[in-house]
Amino acid sequence: MASSGRESIGRWISVLHRIGQIYIASELESLRIGKGQQSFLAALFHRDGISQGELARILHMDKGAVAHALLKLELAGYVRRERDRVDRRVNLVYLTDKARNIEAHLFSVLAYWTDTLAEGLSDEERRQTLALLQQMSDVAATALEKQKERRNSG
Repeated sequence: MASSGRESIGRWISVLHRIGQIYIASELESLRIGKGQQSFLAALFHRDGISQGELARILHMDKGAVAHALLKLELAGYVRRERDRVDRRVNLVYLTDKARNIEAHLFSVLAYWTDTLAEGLSDEERRQTLALLQQMSDVAATALEKQKERRNSG
């Protein structure tokens, strides 16, 4: 079913994302954490010591953008990168003590934003929204993979 620009699911997800990035960046500005960088830290708090490539895959980002963001976080003192001892071509990314010291604040900002987005929703509506967004993300990731396969095979 085709929809107009005002009814576009992608448009509204994009609007929410932009507003959220502005809000979160403003809350973390004093810590020198820029727009979008919180997603790298959050991912590392879940899986510290992963490779840059794995981080790019998890966040669905291009490796160059990940390297650029990690450099900023490294210069700010939040992450350190080390060469993998087994595969010297791979950089592993680790949180620093400085990052660990802001973990509670970071996650409280993210939780507040999540609660703000869900304001007025019942528990069931919140669960349904999360389930639908997860389903949409899975479909989008599959579509992206298929697109890459088509481009690589043709």
